[in-house]
Amino acid sequence: MTSTLDIWNTVIGILGLLSLICQLLFWIITSRLPSAKLRVLENSLKETESLLSRCIEEGRINSAAEAAQFDCRLAELRTRTSDISLETLSAKTYLDDLRNMMQGLSQRTDDVREEVLAARVDITVSELIAAEHAPLIMDSGK
Repeated sequence: MTSTLDIWNTVIGILGLLSLICQLLFWIITSRLPSAKLRVLENSLKETESLLSRCIEEGRINSAAEAAQFDCRLAELRTRTSDISLETLSAKTYLDDLRNMMQGLSQRTDDVREEVLAARVDITVSELIAAEHAPLIMDSGK
């Protein structure tokens, strides 16, 4: 026969497991909310903009036209980020944030972040190509 203490231990164990599962689900959902993803997007965009400005200042972009193209691309991404920011910050409660997530705002935020990261890669590749050709230009001038 099972004693009352065995039943009590089983109930407490099940409650502890359920508590752990609930905390895990809460963490997963919270990390996918638009408000959490917006911070990551804004940080990525700031880092990419600073990379571009540093490359332009140091002359590590092949041409002014290419720099202008990158700047135009980042301006468009900045506008889209601003739109997402307005939509995200209009959520006044946790439920509004959840509703925005269910309506696809988190996915749109991820999509824009992927475009920002792609722009960063393109800037870096352009910087590397310019650095690769820089010694050739200096050598041909001698």
